[in-house]
Amino acid sequence: MDVEINPVTHVVHVSQAEYIKKSVRDYSKYGPNGELKLYSTPMDSRQPFYKAQSPGADTEEARRMQSLPYRELIGTLLWIANGTRPDISYAVGTLAKYTNNPAELHWKALLRVLGYLANTLDYCIKYEGIENGKTGVEAIGYSRGILPQVSDFKCYVDASFAADLDTRRSTTGYVFKIAGGPVSWQSRMQTSVALSSMESEYMAASAAAQEAIWLNRLLEEMGFRSKKPIILYEDNKAAILFSDHPGDHRRSKHIDTRKYFLRDAVINGEIKLEYIKTTDQLADGLTMALHLIIIHKAFVDY
Repeated sequence: MDVEINPVTHVVHVSQAEYIKKSVRDYSKYGPNGELKLYSTPMDSRQPFYKAQSPGADTEEARRMQSLPYRELIGTLLWIANGTRPDISYAVGTLAKYTNNPAELHWKALLRVLGYLANTLDYCIKYEGIENGKTGVEAIGYSRGILPQVSDFKCYVDASFAADLDTRRSTTGYVFKIAGGPVSWQSRMQTSVALSSMESEYMAASAAAQEAIWLNRLLEEMGFRSKKPIILYEDNKAAILFSDHPGDHRRSKHIDTRKYFLRDAVINGEIKLEYIKTTDQLADGLTMALHLIIIHKAFVDY
């Protein structure tokens, strides 16, 4: 991981450019004519993926795939996605499901992710420093016995309803930003099947709320004042309403009681859900493949 700190403005840039370059060199030989194609998006939004695409045992395709480093490339891309490139998290997480029996279609999609990284080597995470007399962290003044408070602590949370074609489970996506850059993110298939888009969004918000409270306590241990309530930006009004009011019991009584953690956090004033337009939802790219990668501006900078 490469970390650059401007000593004047205190702006921090974090990237894995050198690691990505090495990965491109190692795997480019598997591309057409020994080169990787460059792409502007990590995944084709028009291409569905499901288990039936995997080859049967003892087929020619299966034998060809056994000779390719699919598992190794998945590990490489997961390392990058978890380190500094959340914009590939959904694509890598989706393709990782086929590690045990990948098809050539999945392999080509995996090379596309690497081709996207090769085309975006200059992308990095940026944490803002001094700007117009303000900093990403408000220095209130230790001399007066007042702890500093983190400013710009934001969370965006989203879900894609029944996105997995094999299990019909939804995908949770969230990203937390501090000082203008992401510090925690997740793109993961939910553990149970949601029966409505509201339920899938509520389950995603509950997962984000747990992470939000943990991050807030971590900041307190590091010497910062706690920020309450923590705002979760959600684009589903029904899920926001359900977090405040039980609603129709017949429509919600099946929801796992563990998910009611969110409602308790809202009542206790630790969490607050606010509506945000879908077009402004920065977590959208963590739940599905997008036509245009709007998450560039959400996660990475030039």
